[in-house]
Amino acid sequence: MHPSDAMGWLAAGLMLLAFWCTGPRSLRAFALAANVAFIVYGLAEHLPPIATLHALLLPINAFRLVRAIRATAGRHTLARSASRGMSAAPQTAYSPPAKF
Repeated sequence: MHPSDAMGWLAAGLMLLAFWCTGPRSLRAFALAANVAFIVYGLAEHLPPIATLHALLLPINAFRLVRAIRATAGRHTLARSASRGMSAAPQTAYSPPAKF
């Protein structure tokens, strides 16, 4: 097997794993890895449509992965605050309206 064929099969396997995932973080992580592998494969085999497609998908998957990580981190922060008896929203003191 030629090394570029192995890269193609690796890329296909990573893409299959991305479709198998149920969580957004793991899905995007596998999709990112598949994008990199497909870019390498496309360049090695002189397949510009494959390399171009995955080069365009790479920043989209990276953006979505960062967003999923931040969303998860935000939920963990809120859960920790709630377990400590803190409210998710900042508490403000009530002050009646000023009389003129």
